[in-house]
Amino acid sequence: HEMLALVVDDPLDRARHLALAGDEPNTETAAVLEEAATIAGLRGASSLSAQLGEHAFRRTPPKAVADARRRALAASHAHLAAGDVERARRLVVELESRQPDASARADVLILRSEFEPGNLQQRIAARRQALRDPALTPEQRLTIHQKLALMLRFTEALSSAQEHARAAVAVAEELEDDGALA
Repeated sequence: HEMLALVVDDPLDRARHLALAGDEPNTETAAVLEEAATIAGLRGASSLSAQLGEHAFRRTPPKAVADARRRALAASHAHLAAGDVERARRLVVELESRQPDASARADVLILRSEFEPGNLQQRIAARRQALRDPALTPEQRLTIHQKLALMLRFTEALSSAQEHARAAVAVAEELEDDGALA
């Protein structure tokens, strides 16, 4: 597989061979796998994106904490897009065991709220818990407020949903994010 990875032209084929060539942590290999996972996702190949992203996560050296977190979350999102909720959940649990610090807490809580498709109240509770995290980035706050605005209209008064919609607009304006404002 290592030799094949050197001669194939397609980045996805190259990444597949790199993924199968070994399992030792390697910064360069993990970066190539992550890039290929992104390409696969852009091409609409969610399952392939998830597989390559998971390989990128596993090949990330233990000291590259931020890279590992980013790759695990991206792979988990890709698994969700591919319809494999259980695999996404297991990947997040593994991420938490590898990186139990608070820096990943909000991202993990936001993602975990996606794992409760049949239980709207648990999803809302997980998002509200994530919103209380003082280390949230503006992008994370925006995501949470958007999702809460959509969900609360079904479970609480419209005023609760509007409150989160207004908060999302305020954060989008702060970020100058025209896409989110639209």
